[in-house]
Amino acid sequence: MVKVRREGNTIFIMSKKEVAERERILLGELRSCPSCEQALELQQRMCKTCGTLINLTDGTVDLNSQATFSEMQEFIQAQAKSSKLGKWVMLGGILLVPLGFLINGILGIAIFIVGVVIALLGWVHRSDSASKIKSQAATNIMPMLLKKIFKEFDYQHEKGLAVEDIQQAANSFGFRFDELRGSDLVKGNYRGVRCAFSDIELTQVTTSKDSEGNTVHTYKEAFKGLWLICDFPKQLVADVSVQERERKGQRNLKGGITTDSASFTKRFFVESINEQQAYYILTPHMMEYIQRMADRAQAKVFLHFQKEGQVHVAIYSQHNSFEIADAEMMNLGKVMQQFSEEIDYIVSLIDELRLVDSLSLRA
Repeated sequence: MVKVRREGNTIFIMSKKEVAERERILLGELRSCPSCEQALELQQRMCKTCGTLINLTDGTVDLNSQATFSEMQEFIQAQAKSSKLGKWVMLGGILLVPLGFLINGILGIAIFIVGVVIALLGWVHRSDSASKIKSQAATNIMPMLLKKIFKEFDYQHEKGLAVEDIQQAANSFGFRFDELRGSDLVKGNYRGVRCAFSDIELTQVTTSKDSEGNTVHTYKEAFKGLWLICDFPKQLVADVSVQERERKGQRNLKGGITTDSASFTKRFFVESINEQQAYYILTPHMMEYIQRMADRAQAKVFLHFQKEGQVHVAIYSQHNSFEIADAEMMNLGKVMQQFSEEIDYIVSLIDELRLVDSLSLRA
């Protein structure tokens, strides 16, 4: 007799293992995860499938505690193994696709379709594992690492900096955009400097009509990377914008203020209403720091010094921070090391801006 289970409007055929686990749940030998209904040991506090923490007293979701190091390690290892399985399934499906082209008739078409379906299923399975690791990182790992640096902070994985936060600086950089998406927003106070940073993706949208009169939307990336805002307690001596001359898909910027560093002037376009006061900010030390920061990031770097006391640093890397690069190769140590290095880079930016005299802060 075939047994099934229902998830929403979808019905799944249950394997012998699932049937046995369901029976053990009914007997009280196992418990069911309140989020994904995966069978768990009675003393298992964290579901390895979805990462949910469980209150062992009543079996409900535990929203008031965080996973331990060993629980996170076990979860990430399980998801890495699942991601590797998805990878091999995807590769198997990809290999079937060209085989379908080589075989004539209905059999070849069937093999081609099966290959595409298997490859898609493998890709979805692998992506799902990476997504779960990222979710667990947002819930437990990021707060754990941020606590070591910020005494007080607010971290929101699903949110980013708002349009009004970056609009003025974005205009000075020449970033024209219609849509903004952000994630991994952190707000805090670091050694007396209020700061906020997140991943930001700016997109320019153009609308046109095709030959048949249909509306066509074209999307062009204006910026993608890390955006940091430092709010200093004193005013700066001048408004200064510093941006890379070379831009992807755009003409190189010409002109601008000529600094004392030929290599800096060649690489960066500097703009300010008061050229003389701009030199107070762009001292040899500051210019060396900006070039070193850009080299370390291996990305385009943009800075906007606002007289009111804010400094914007935009790292145009074309990728998001705190992403799992290769889920099947991950363990907790590697995830924490990767995220720690990315946080350390952000903190080093704040430290340099906070300590150097070249900002010429005044009361």
